[in-house]
Amino acid sequence: MKAYLALISAVALALSACSQEAAKPAEQASAPAASAPAAEGASAAVAAEKVDPASVPAECSVVVETGDQMKYSTNEISVKKSCETFKVTLKHTGSMPVTSMGHNIVITKADDASAVASEGSGAGPDSGYLKADNPAIVAHTDMIGGGQEASVAFKTSRLDPNAGYKFFCTFPAHFSVMQGDVKLVD
Repeated sequence: MKAYLALISAVALALSACSQEAAKPAEQASAPAASAPAAEGASAAVAAEKVDPASVPAECSVVVETGDQMKYSTNEISVKKSCETFKVTLKHTGSMPVTSMGHNIVITKADDASAVASEGSGAGPDSGYLKADNPAIVAHTDMIGGGQEASVAFKTSRLDPNAGYKFFCTFPAHFSVMQGDVKLVD
């Protein structure tokens, strides 16, 4: 009986994340947000090119919101080619804890996204559902819960203008619905 109720709850939660509303475009940040500390599972490549999020100009940053549903506020992040660095801030406007409805933003080449998400699930919660030292990760925020926010800044030179990029959540079962495109724009 407990297993049946758990299954019904999981299905209801998954269906509640589905929406017919179009995603709003990501809003530009008006002021630098506080940076969350790096996760233990941060890749060596990302750590080697750490950029202070507070040093990134507002026109080179974006705020993406999420809540207690498996949905980002946007399905596209536009990175200006003129920006040397770019900051992504993730705000969790919900109230559920990180252990039950945690979210993050991970940026990789589109071709690497599925593998990074799968490896992350196997890495477990202590690593923020990210495999340590994964060179495919361009940037990632920490895994956060309701009422929290996290920022990450990265050098835009890490984005190949001829490649496609994705952003997504690596919390278990979120990847299939929580993803979008990262595009370099003029």
